[in-house]
Amino acid sequence: MNNVTFENYPEIRDLTRKLSQDMQSRIASHLDVVKTHFRPAPVFGAHLTSGSNSSENPRAAAEAFAQLTSIYKQIAASPVFNLDTTLPDPIDITFATPVVFPYVYLHDVTTRSGPKRLTVAVPFRFVIAFPDYPFHELRSLTGSRGPKQKLRDFVLHYAVLNQVAMQNRKLLTLFEDLRLPIRSAALDEFGPLPITTIEAPAGSIRPEDSFLLQLAKFSGSDSAEELVDVEAWNKLADPMLEWFRREAGRVDALHG
Repeated sequence: MNNVTFENYPEIRDLTRKLSQDMQSRIASHLDVVKTHFRPAPVFGAHLTSGSNSSENPRAAAEAFAQLTSIYKQIAASPVFNLDTTLPDPIDITFATPVVFPYVYLHDVTTRSGPKRLTVAVPFRFVIAFPDYPFHELRSLTGSRGPKQKLRDFVLHYAVLNQVAMQNRKLLTLFEDLRLPIRSAALDEFGPLPITTIEAPAGSIRPEDSFLLQLAKFSGSDSAEELVDVEAWNKLADPMLEWFRREAGRVDALHG
């Protein structure tokens, strides 16, 4: 984004934040409507402490738990976490309606004195997680040397929610139709741990590094944020209209 200046930055930033807050509110409302689709019990059944032997297909639940065990072992063994790779059977998962947290990533900017690391917020992309396991706390725990049990609980809950969401094709299709696709993201700082994200149909752009450095210098903060991509939002296509034109074109071709 080359047209951002210190004069117009406050206005663009405020617009970005307003739109982001509205988008986050909309997504949270959608998630509340479909919250039962994120319940782990129908997927893992008796392999959860709160599960049931009669509420699921035992074979499917066993296969899902075997998949989770394999995924968790890979995550736990990674140098990023270095956790005990074994999972108890059953596992204890705290379910609540999933919520969305701001999606942030680390960005290194080159300076004369060496790289400067910034934490950059993405206004139209969010992390879906259980409310007791906020994304910013996952980052804090991952970088700390404290007790491992809390980090293990975070990793397990993120892995479980991701598996439940990504195997639910109807849920994924619904949010695709809403133009709010749910994806499984991989971030270097979390190794093989899958992060479940949801994003708007158009996005944002990170200002140039030189601009970010000046902002960081004036604000005294290592935090930054991307800004709304006005051009992309103005050119946002309508999938339903495109679908209609495609189907109508086929009919025209038959009668041509």
